[in-house]
Amino acid sequence: SRHGHFLPLVSVRVLSAMSDAIFQLFGESVWGEAYPYGARDCGNTIDNILGKAYLHLYGFSFSSPEVTTENHAPESVKAATQLFRCIKRVYHDNRRSPPRKAFGTVELALPPAKESQVSKAVRAFLFNAEKKAEGANSST
Repeated sequence: SRHGHFLPLVSVRVLSAMSDAIFQLFGESVWGEAYPYGARDCGNTIDNILGKAYLHLYGFSFSSPEVTTENHAPESVKAATQLFRCIKRVYHDNRRSPPRKAFGTVELALPPAKESQVSKAVRAFLFNAEKKAEGANSST
């Protein structure tokens, strides 16, 4: 499939749904950074397995520095959101940074940023301000 191998894809979707269900069962927001008390061991096991499945699906893992050439995009914005929430849970209390490829994978599912008049004006101001500052420094 264009979104990755079938078994890791199904595993990630099922485990992500289980993770969301744990938060909903305990009446907490799915955006929590830690699993609710009483479900932390189960939740951490789910996130550990998700990290291993992400290696085969997206090419990065939370538990090892190993990276593969797999570069599939999440199949939906919902899948990218579940991936982002898992990253937040795994790394909220960790001194290590998440793999860069994890955020790149989340970004693949997002719609492209659109240029607006405001963003064009800000960009023009920033780049013109840099040129004016460089011109002033070179003339002195």
